[in-house]
Amino acid sequence: MNANANADTNVLANPNGGADRMDTAPETFSYGTLKNGLRALAVRDPVDTLATVVLGGSYLFYLAEKGKNPKVASFYDALLFISTCLSVGYADVFAKTDAGKAIASFVMTFGPALSARALDSPAAETPPVTP
Repeated sequence: MNANANADTNVLANPNGGADRMDTAPETFSYGTLKNGLRALAVRDPVDTLATVVLGGSYLFYLAEKGKNPKVASFYDALLFISTCLSVGYADVFAKTDAGKAIASFVMTFGPALSARALDSPAAETPPVTP
């Protein structure tokens, strides 16, 4: 086998006539891209972001805890828990499963900041700052 034949095994034909390497990703996934994407989403519309965290977190918390935690008998029990995690954290419901604890930790870490910005104008409505 010659060197050219070996090199051709790593090349994928491009429908546009060129060649792309299979081992080269167009965009790499990193913590920075994830962080910037989440930050952009939160700035774009803070109320939607908060609603997504509360309702999505409540649903995931309910799925993680139902049947394993007697204090989480309904979605509304999970909603009460998640909504209290956004501020003082007062409730008689506590996470018992590992998944429930991870969800609660996420909401307790990012929820207060999202709550504080919930009434900010969406990014599209915010006038640019001039020096």
